[in-house]
Amino acid sequence: MIEPSTPTRILYHAGLGEDASANVPSISEVARNNGPLSTSLNDLLDTLEQLNLEVNGNDPTDIESGQSSFPRQLVYAVHELICELRRAPRKDSQSQSREERNAAAWTLEIAWTAILAGDIENIRQHIQHEEWARSGE
Repeated sequence: MIEPSTPTRILYHAGLGEDASANVPSISEVARNNGPLSTSLNDLLDTLEQLNLEVNGNDPTDIESGQSSFPRQLVYAVHELICELRRAPRKDSQSQSREERNAAAWTLEIAWTAILAGDIENIRQHIQHEEWARSGE
C-alpha cells in the first residue's frame, strides 16, 4: 500500500505539489535554476526506494503480491521529472551540464522501470548494474 507521504514527495520533486517535510530543493526547482542535482536526486531515489517497498513488498520476487496499479498523478509526476531533466540546461548554467541532466533522467527511468517491473529488491543496486552493463565494462 502506498503511504500518502511517498507520492507527496514525488509530486514535490516534479513541481506539482508541496511537501512541508522536504529538507532539500525539489528537482524541478534545481533544474529550473540550473543548480546542483545530486542532493535532490538522492532524496528522490530514497523516495523511489520507499515506493518500491510499499508497492512490491519486502520480497519483490513474489511479483503476484505487488500492487498492480498506480495513481495517475504519481505516474504523471515521474514522467514530468524525466522530461524536465531531458530539457537542455540554460546556456548560462555553470553547475549543470546536458550530460549530468541526461544521466539523472536515465537514472530515474531505470528506477521507475524497476518499480513497475516489480521484481527488483534494491533500486540503487539495480541502477549500478545497469550502469555497468551500459558502460560495457
